[in-house]
Amino acid sequence: MNKMSKYKKHRNPIHVLGMCVFNVLFRRRKIDQNKVFFLNFSHHYDCNPKYICEEFCKKGLDVKLVFVLDKNNATELSEHKNIKIVQKGTSEFYKEIYSSKVIVENDVKSGFLGFHKKKGQILFETWHGSIGIKLFGKDANDDKLWHKMARRTAKMTDFVISNSDFESNIYRKTFWEKNEILKYGHPRNDIFFITQDKISAIKEKISNFYKIKCSNKLCLYAPTFRDENRLDVYSMDFSKLSKALKEKFGGDWTILLRYHHTTNLNGDNSQSSNDVVDVSNYPDIQELLAVIDCGITDYSSWICEYVLRKQPGFIYAPDADEYRNNERKLAIPLEELPFPLATNMENLLQNISTFNIINYVKECDMFLKKHGSVDDGQASKRVVKKIEELIK
Repeated sequence: MNKMSKYKKHRNPIHVLGMCVFNVLFRRRKIDQNKVFFLNFSHHYDCNPKYICEEFCKKGLDVKLVFVLDKNNATELSEHKNIKIVQKGTSEFYKEIYSSKVIVENDVKSGFLGFHKKKGQILFETWHGSIGIKLFGKDANDDKLWHKMARRTAKMTDFVISNSDFESNIYRKTFWEKNEILKYGHPRNDIFFITQDKISAIKEKISNFYKIKCSNKLCLYAPTFRDENRLDVYSMDFSKLSKALKEKFGGDWTILLRYHHTTNLNGDNSQSSNDVVDVSNYPDIQELLAVIDCGITDYSSWICEYVLRKQPGFIYAPDADEYRNNERKLAIPLEELPFPLATNMENLLQNISTFNIINYVKECDMFLKKHGSVDDGQASKRVVKKIEELIK
Protein backbone atom coordinates (compact mmCIF):
# COMPACT_ATOMS: atom_id res chain seq x y z
CA MET A 1 0.00 0.00 0.00
CA ASN A 2 1.27 3.50 -0.73
CA LYS A 3 3.10 5.32 2.02
CA MET A 4 0.37 7.95 2.17
CA SER A 5 -2.81 6.33 3.31
CA LYS A 6 -5.23 6.08 0.41
CA TYR A 7 -8.00 6.57 2.99
CA LYS A 8 -6.51 9.72 4.49
CA LYS A 9 -5.70 11.12 1.06
CA HIS A 10 -9.32 11.01 -0.16
CA ARG A 11 -11.13 12.04 3.01
CA ASN A 12 -13.18 15.18 2.49
CA PRO A 13 -13.08 17.49 5.57
CA ILE A 14 -16.77 18.33 5.13
CA HIS A 15 -17.66 14.62 5.06
CA VAL A 16 -15.57 14.01 8.16
CA LEU A 17 -17.36 16.84 9.98
CA GLY A 18 -20.73 15.46 8.88
CA MET A 19 -19.81 11.99 10.16
CA CYS A 20 -18.85 13.44 13.54
CA VAL A 21 -22.13 15.37 13.82
CA PHE A 22 -24.26 12.39 12.78
CA ASN A 23 -22.45 10.10 15.24
CA VAL A 24 -23.32 12.47 18.08
CA LEU A 25 -26.91 13.06 16.95
CA PHE A 26 -27.99 9.48 16.37
CA ARG A 27 -25.96 7.40 18.81
CA ARG A 28 -28.76 7.51 21.37
CA ARG A 29 -31.38 6.01 19.05
CA LYS A 30 -33.28 3.08 20.48
CA ILE A 31 -32.17 -0.34 19.24
CA ASP A 32 -34.72 -2.23 17.15
CA GLN A 33 -34.30 -5.88 18.15
CA ASN A 34 -35.52 -7.03 14.73
CA LYS A 35 -33.21 -4.96 12.52
CA VAL A 36 -30.10 -6.21 10.68
CA PHE A 37 -27.76 -3.72 9.01
CA PHE A 38 -25.40 -4.74 6.16
CA LEU A 39 -22.24 -2.70 5.52
CA ASN A 40 -20.41 -3.79 2.37
CA PHE A 41 -17.03 -2.28 1.44
CA SER A 42 -17.77 -2.35 -2.31
CA HIS A 43 -21.12 -0.53 -1.87
CA HIS A 44 -22.56 -3.09 -4.28
CA TYR A 45 -25.06 -5.83 -3.49
CA ASP A 46 -22.48 -8.60 -3.36
CA CYS A 47 -20.07 -10.63 -1.22
CA ASN A 48 -21.01 -12.26 2.10
CA PRO A 49 -23.48 -9.55 3.18
CA LYS A 50 -25.54 -10.15 0.01
CA TYR A 51 -25.84 -13.89 0.53
CA ILE A 52 -26.74 -13.55 4.19
CA CYS A 53 -29.37 -10.98 3.23
CA GLU A 54 -30.68 -13.34 0.50
CA GLU A 55 -31.11 -16.12 3.06
CA PHE A 56 -33.19 -13.82 5.26
CA CYS A 57 -35.40 -13.05 2.26
CA LYS A 58 -35.78 -16.76 1.37
CA LYS A 59 -36.87 -17.62 4.90
CA GLY A 60 -39.40 -14.78 4.99
CA LEU A 61 -38.48 -13.85 8.53
CA ASP A 62 -40.05 -10.87 10.26
CA VAL A 63 -36.76 -8.95 10.24
CA LYS A 64 -36.02 -5.45 8.99
CA LEU A 65 -33.11 -5.49 6.53
CA VAL A 66 -31.00 -2.42 5.72
CA PHE A 67 -28.26 -2.52 3.07
CA VAL A 68 -25.64 0.15 2.29
CA LEU A 69 -25.36 0.87 -1.45
CA ASP A 70 -24.03 3.72 -3.53
CA LYS A 71 -26.78 5.74 -5.18
CA ASN A 72 -25.72 4.48 -8.61
CA ASN A 73 -26.03 0.86 -7.47
CA ALA A 74 -29.55 1.07 -6.03
CA THR A 75 -31.01 -0.86 -8.99
CA GLU A 76 -29.13 -3.97 -7.84
CA LEU A 77 -31.80 -4.36 -5.16
CA SER A 78 -34.78 -3.64 -7.39
CA GLU A 79 -36.12 -7.19 -6.91
CA HIS A 80 -36.14 -6.83 -3.11
CA LYS A 81 -38.64 -4.16 -2.17
CA ASN A 82 -38.47 -5.21 1.49
CA ILE A 83 -34.78 -4.25 1.87
CA LYS A 84 -34.14 -0.62 2.79
CA ILE A 85 -31.25 1.06 0.98
CA VAL A 86 -29.10 3.74 2.61
CA GLN A 87 -26.01 5.54 1.38
CA LYS A 88 -22.73 5.54 3.27
CA GLY A 89 -22.09 8.49 5.58
CA THR A 90 -25.55 10.07 5.29
CA SER A 91 -27.79 10.98 8.21
CA GLU A 92 -30.06 8.06 7.27
CA PHE A 93 -27.04 5.75 7.41
CA TYR A 94 -26.30 6.70 11.03
CA LYS A 95 -29.98 6.57 12.03
CA GLU A 96 -30.19 2.99 10.76
CA ILE A 97 -26.87 1.64 11.98
CA TYR A 98 -27.38 2.99 15.52
CA SER A 99 -30.90 1.54 15.71
CA SER A 100 -29.91 -1.93 14.43
CA LYS A 101 -29.52 -4.93 16.69
CA VAL A 102 -27.05 -6.69 14.36
CA ILE A 103 -24.43 -5.18 12.03
CA VAL A 104 -22.87 -7.38 9.34
CA GLU A 105 -19.81 -6.09 7.53
CA ASN A 106 -17.02 -7.49 5.33
CA ASP A 107 -14.18 -5.02 5.93
CA VAL A 108 -13.19 -2.49 8.60
CA LYS A 109 -15.40 0.32 7.28
CA SER A 110 -17.23 0.86 10.55
CA GLY A 111 -13.94 2.03 12.03
CA PHE A 112 -13.45 4.62 9.27
CA LEU A 113 -17.02 5.87 9.55
CA GLY A 114 -16.61 6.72 13.20
CA PHE A 115 -19.26 4.23 14.30
CA HIS A 116 -19.18 3.36 18.03
CA LYS A 117 -21.01 0.14 18.77
CA LYS A 118 -23.49 0.52 21.62
CA LYS A 119 -24.29 -1.88 24.41
CA GLY A 120 -26.78 -4.41 23.08
CA GLN A 121 -25.57 -4.25 19.49
CA ILE A 122 -23.81 -7.20 17.82
CA LEU A 123 -21.24 -6.95 15.03
CA PHE A 124 -20.43 -9.80 12.62
CA GLU A 125 -17.19 -9.60 10.60
CA THR A 126 -17.40 -11.72 7.43
CA TRP A 127 -14.35 -10.26 5.60
CA HIS A 128 -14.03 -10.39 1.81
CA GLY A 129 -11.16 -12.82 1.43
CA SER A 130 -10.84 -16.54 1.97
CA ILE A 131 -8.09 -19.12 1.82
CA GLY A 132 -6.05 -16.40 0.19
CA ILE A 133 -2.75 -16.11 -1.64
CA LYS A 134 -1.87 -12.68 -0.24
CA LEU A 135 -1.40 -11.77 3.38
CA PHE A 136 -3.45 -8.90 4.75
CA GLY A 137 -3.36 -6.83 7.90
CA LYS A 138 -0.30 -6.09 10.01
CA ASP A 139 2.16 -7.87 7.74
CA ALA A 140 0.68 -6.72 4.44
CA ASN A 141 1.09 -2.95 4.55
CA ASP A 142 2.45 -0.07 6.60
CA ASP A 143 -0.68 2.07 6.47
CA LYS A 144 -0.94 3.25 10.08
CA LEU A 145 -4.41 4.75 9.64
CA TRP A 146 -5.78 1.50 8.21
CA HIS A 147 -4.21 -0.42 11.10
CA LYS A 148 -5.81 1.94 13.60
CA MET A 149 -9.26 1.61 12.06
CA ALA A 150 -8.88 -2.17 11.77
CA ARG A 151 -8.08 -2.40 15.47
CA ARG A 152 -11.12 -0.23 16.26
CA THR A 153 -13.37 -2.47 14.20
CA ALA A 154 -11.90 -5.65 15.67
CA LYS A 155 -12.48 -4.32 19.19
CA MET A 156 -16.17 -3.89 18.38
CA THR A 157 -16.49 -7.29 16.66
CA ASP A 158 -18.45 -10.04 18.41
CA PHE A 159 -18.18 -12.81 15.83
CA VAL A 160 -15.85 -13.46 12.89
CA ILE A 161 -16.99 -15.78 10.10
CA SER A 162 -14.33 -18.16 8.74
CA ASN A 163 -14.41 -20.80 6.01
CA SER A 164 -11.31 -22.77 7.03
CA ASP A 165 -8.67 -23.51 9.63
CA PHE A 166 -6.27 -21.54 7.44
CA GLU A 167 -8.40 -18.40 7.49
CA SER A 168 -9.05 -18.68 11.24
CA ASN A 169 -5.28 -18.75 11.84
CA ILE A 170 -4.81 -15.69 9.60
CA TYR A 171 -7.46 -13.81 11.59
CA ARG A 172 -5.61 -14.60 14.82
CA LYS A 173 -2.38 -13.21 13.36
CA THR A 174 -3.98 -9.94 12.27
CA PHE A 175 -6.51 -7.96 14.31
CA TRP A 176 -8.97 -10.55 15.64
CA GLU A 177 -6.65 -12.23 18.14
CA LYS A 178 -9.30 -12.85 20.80
CA ASN A 179 -12.63 -12.60 18.97
CA GLU A 180 -14.96 -15.58 18.71
CA ILE A 181 -14.51 -17.23 15.32
CA LEU A 182 -17.42 -19.14 13.80
CA LYS A 183 -16.14 -21.66 11.26
CA TYR A 184 -19.36 -21.70 9.24
CA GLY A 185 -18.01 -21.34 5.71
CA HIS A 186 -18.43 -18.23 3.56
CA PRO A 187 -22.02 -17.40 2.59
CA ARG A 188 -20.89 -16.11 -0.81
CA ASN A 189 -19.45 -19.56 -1.61
CA ASP A 190 -22.85 -21.23 -1.23
CA ILE A 191 -23.41 -20.34 -4.89
CA PHE A 192 -20.93 -23.06 -5.91
CA PHE A 193 -23.28 -25.73 -4.55
CA ILE A 194 -26.53 -24.70 -6.24
CA THR A 195 -28.30 -26.80 -8.89
CA GLN A 196 -27.26 -26.85 -12.54
CA ASP A 197 -30.57 -25.25 -13.52
CA LYS A 198 -29.82 -22.24 -11.32
CA ILE A 199 -26.28 -21.99 -12.69
CA SER A 200 -27.65 -22.06 -16.25
CA ALA A 201 -30.06 -19.24 -15.36
CA ILE A 202 -27.17 -17.12 -14.00
CA LYS A 203 -25.12 -17.77 -17.15
CA GLU A 204 -28.06 -16.75 -19.32
CA LYS A 205 -28.42 -13.53 -17.32
CA ILE A 206 -24.72 -12.69 -17.70
CA SER A 207 -24.71 -13.63 -21.40
CA ASN A 208 -27.70 -11.41 -22.09
CA PHE A 209 -26.17 -8.54 -20.09
CA TYR A 210 -22.98 -8.58 -22.20
CA LYS A 211 -24.54 -9.89 -25.44
CA ILE A 212 -22.46 -13.08 -25.38
CA LYS A 213 -23.59 -16.29 -27.05
CA CYS A 214 -24.93 -18.44 -24.23
CA SER A 215 -23.38 -21.53 -25.84
CA ASN A 216 -19.85 -20.05 -25.61
CA LYS A 217 -17.45 -21.30 -22.98
CA LEU A 218 -16.19 -18.60 -20.62
CA CYS A 219 -12.71 -17.89 -19.27
CA LEU A 220 -12.27 -15.22 -16.58
CA TYR A 221 -8.99 -13.31 -16.39
CA ALA A 222 -9.12 -11.28 -13.16
CA PRO A 223 -5.77 -10.11 -11.77
CA THR A 224 -5.33 -8.18 -8.54
CA PHE A 225 -4.07 -4.61 -8.08
CA ARG A 226 -0.51 -3.32 -7.67
CA ASP A 227 0.28 -0.76 -4.98
CA GLU A 228 1.87 1.68 -7.41
CA ASN A 229 -0.89 1.00 -9.93
CA ARG A 230 1.57 -0.50 -12.42
CA LEU A 231 -0.26 -1.53 -15.59
CA ASP A 232 2.56 -3.27 -17.47
CA VAL A 233 1.91 -6.48 -15.49
CA TYR A 234 -1.37 -7.12 -17.33
CA SER A 235 0.32 -8.15 -20.59
CA MET A 236 -2.08 -10.90 -21.64
CA ASP A 237 -2.23 -12.03 -25.29
CA PHE A 238 -5.95 -12.75 -25.53
CA SER A 239 -5.80 -14.02 -29.10
CA LYS A 240 -3.27 -16.72 -28.21
CA LEU A 241 -5.14 -17.51 -25.01
CA SER A 242 -8.44 -18.03 -26.83
CA LYS A 243 -6.77 -20.26 -29.42
CA ALA A 244 -5.08 -22.38 -26.73
CA LEU A 245 -8.34 -22.87 -24.82
CA LYS A 246 -10.18 -23.92 -27.97
CA GLU A 247 -7.46 -26.39 -28.97
CA LYS A 248 -7.34 -27.95 -25.50
CA PHE A 249 -10.96 -27.93 -24.37
CA GLY A 250 -12.92 -27.46 -27.60
CA GLY A 251 -15.82 -25.12 -28.25
CA ASP A 252 -15.97 -21.38 -28.86
CA TRP A 253 -14.56 -19.21 -26.07
CA THR A 254 -15.22 -15.73 -24.75
CA ILE A 255 -12.62 -14.17 -22.45
CA LEU A 256 -14.11 -12.21 -19.56
CA LEU A 257 -11.73 -9.47 -18.45
CA ARG A 258 -12.11 -8.14 -14.92
CA TYR A 259 -9.60 -5.70 -13.44
CA HIS A 260 -9.46 -4.84 -9.74
CA HIS A 261 -11.66 -1.87 -8.86
CA THR A 262 -8.64 0.22 -7.79
CA THR A 263 -6.78 0.03 -11.12
CA ASN A 264 -6.95 2.67 -13.83
CA LEU A 265 -8.05 -0.02 -16.28
CA ASN A 266 -11.24 -0.84 -14.42
CA GLY A 267 -14.16 -0.30 -16.75
CA ASP A 268 -11.86 0.47 -19.69
CA ASN A 269 -13.51 -1.25 -22.63
CA SER A 270 -10.60 -0.65 -25.01
CA GLN A 271 -9.73 -4.37 -24.91
CA SER A 272 -13.30 -5.50 -25.55
CA SER A 273 -14.06 -7.31 -28.78
CA ASN A 274 -16.20 -10.21 -29.96
CA ASP A 275 -13.91 -12.60 -28.08
CA VAL A 276 -12.91 -10.40 -25.11
CA VAL A 277 -15.49 -8.70 -22.89
CA ASP A 278 -14.70 -6.33 -20.02
CA VAL A 279 -16.86 -7.42 -17.06
CA SER A 280 -15.23 -5.13 -14.49
CA ASN A 281 -18.58 -3.43 -13.91
CA TYR A 282 -20.45 -6.65 -13.08
CA PRO A 283 -21.45 -6.26 -9.42
CA ASP A 284 -21.08 -9.83 -8.15
CA ILE A 285 -17.92 -11.77 -9.03
CA GLN A 286 -19.32 -14.90 -7.35
CA GLU A 287 -21.93 -15.18 -10.10
CA LEU A 288 -19.14 -15.02 -12.68
CA LEU A 289 -17.16 -17.69 -10.83
CA ALA A 290 -20.22 -19.94 -10.71
CA VAL A 291 -20.54 -20.10 -14.51
CA ILE A 292 -17.03 -19.84 -15.99
CA ASP A 293 -15.26 -22.84 -17.49
CA CYS A 294 -11.74 -21.60 -16.74
CA GLY A 295 -10.18 -19.02 -14.40
CA ILE A 296 -6.87 -17.14 -14.54
CA THR A 297 -5.39 -14.72 -12.00
CA ASP A 298 -2.05 -13.69 -10.55
CA TYR A 299 -2.46 -13.35 -6.77
CA SER A 300 -6.16 -12.73 -6.19
CA SER A 301 -7.88 -14.86 -3.55
CA TRP A 302 -10.98 -15.48 -5.66
CA ILE A 303 -9.28 -18.45 -7.30
CA CYS A 304 -8.98 -20.13 -3.89
CA GLU A 305 -12.78 -20.07 -3.72
CA TYR A 306 -13.25 -21.01 -7.37
CA VAL A 307 -11.24 -24.15 -6.53
CA LEU A 308 -14.44 -25.49 -4.91
CA ARG A 309 -15.82 -26.01 -8.42
CA LYS A 310 -12.78 -28.11 -9.53
CA GLN A 311 -12.81 -26.35 -12.91
CA PRO A 312 -9.51 -25.48 -14.67
CA GLY A 313 -7.62 -22.66 -12.98
CA PHE A 314 -4.24 -21.11 -13.80
CA ILE A 315 -1.80 -18.63 -12.26
CA TYR A 316 -0.28 -16.08 -14.67
CA ALA A 317 2.20 -13.95 -12.69
CA PRO A 318 4.75 -12.23 -14.96
CA ASP A 319 6.07 -10.16 -12.03
CA ALA A 320 6.18 -13.00 -9.49
CA ASP A 321 9.66 -12.28 -8.12
CA GLU A 322 9.11 -8.52 -7.95
CA TYR A 323 5.74 -8.98 -6.24
CA ARG A 324 6.95 -11.48 -3.66
CA ASN A 325 10.14 -9.60 -2.83
CA ASN A 326 8.98 -5.99 -2.86
CA GLU A 327 5.20 -5.62 -2.86
CA ARG A 328 3.27 -8.13 -0.80
CA LYS A 329 4.05 -11.15 1.34
CA LEU A 330 2.24 -14.28 0.30
CA ALA A 331 0.29 -16.44 2.73
CA ILE A 332 0.69 -19.45 0.43
CA PRO A 333 3.68 -19.89 -1.92
CA LEU A 334 2.56 -19.91 -5.55
CA GLU A 335 4.26 -23.26 -6.05
CA GLU A 336 2.02 -24.87 -3.39
CA LEU A 337 -1.24 -23.95 -5.13
CA PRO A 338 -3.07 -26.57 -7.21
CA PHE A 339 -3.09 -24.19 -10.18
CA PRO A 340 -0.31 -24.48 -12.80
CA LEU A 341 2.06 -21.49 -12.47
CA ALA A 342 3.27 -19.41 -15.41
CA THR A 343 5.52 -16.35 -15.34
CA ASN A 344 5.21 -15.56 -19.04
CA MET A 345 2.73 -16.06 -21.85
CA GLU A 346 4.59 -19.02 -23.32
CA ASN A 347 4.45 -20.84 -19.96
CA LEU A 348 0.72 -20.16 -19.66
CA LEU A 349 -0.05 -21.55 -23.11
CA GLN A 350 2.06 -24.62 -22.35
CA ASN A 351 0.24 -25.16 -19.03
CA ILE A 352 -3.09 -25.05 -20.83
CA SER A 353 -2.02 -27.51 -23.52
CA THR A 354 -0.68 -30.03 -20.97
CA PHE A 355 -3.47 -29.58 -18.41
CA ASN A 356 -4.60 -32.85 -16.79
CA ILE A 357 -8.04 -32.59 -15.21
CA ILE A 358 -7.74 -35.86 -13.25
CA ASN A 359 -4.52 -34.82 -11.50
CA TYR A 360 -5.87 -31.31 -11.04
CA VAL A 361 -9.03 -32.44 -9.23
CA LYS A 362 -6.91 -34.58 -6.90
CA GLU A 363 -4.69 -31.58 -6.11
CA CYS A 364 -7.74 -29.38 -5.50
CA ASP A 365 -9.13 -31.90 -3.02
CA MET A 366 -5.76 -32.12 -1.24
CA PHE A 367 -5.52 -28.31 -1.12
CA LEU A 368 -8.96 -27.92 0.46
CA LYS A 369 -8.31 -30.70 2.96
CA LYS A 370 -4.87 -29.34 3.91
CA HIS A 371 -6.28 -25.90 4.69
CA GLY A 372 -9.33 -27.19 6.57
CA SER A 373 -12.03 -25.86 4.23
CA VAL A 374 -15.60 -26.25 5.54
CA ASP A 375 -17.54 -24.66 2.64
CA ASP A 376 -20.50 -26.92 1.80
CA GLY A 377 -23.27 -24.63 0.57
CA GLN A 378 -24.85 -24.16 4.01
CA ALA A 379 -22.92 -21.15 5.36
CA SER A 380 -25.70 -18.60 4.86
CA LYS A 381 -28.14 -20.80 6.77
CA ARG A 382 -25.70 -21.14 9.67
CA VAL A 383 -25.13 -17.39 9.91
CA VAL A 384 -28.83 -16.56 9.71
CA LYS A 385 -29.66 -19.18 12.31
CA LYS A 386 -27.07 -17.64 14.64
CA ILE A 387 -28.50 -14.15 14.10
CA GLU A 388 -32.03 -15.46 14.71
CA GLU A 389 -30.91 -16.88 18.05
CA LEU A 390 -29.31 -13.58 19.03
CA ILE A 391 -32.21 -11.30 18.13
CA LYS A 392 -34.71 -13.55 19.89
